[in-house]
Amino acid sequence: MSVEEAEEVVGQLGEGGMLSLESQIIDATTQEGLQVLKKIEEEERAAKANVSGSSDIAETGRKGKAVGGEGKSKEEEALEEEDLAKEID
Repeated sequence: MSVEEAEEVVGQLGEGGMLSLESQIIDATTQEGLQVLKKIEEEERAAKANVSGSSDIAETGRKGKAVGGEGKSKEEEALEEEDLAKEID
């Protein structure tokens, strides 16, 4: 895949809401990076809870898999992103 094709795919995924790009790199191998990552994840959960309302919030079981409600687990999203990255390479 050429760079131009990859840029087009990334753009389409972003427009479709299937890909989010962060403005900074967080090194989650450090204590400081882990704290920043946890804060971002908490803010995302709070934002989703505010949008969904309390009756639509999905409970999560072990390993982050959704027990009720809709949506994909973080693991599933990460695997999809890895697959996309492999396709782009």
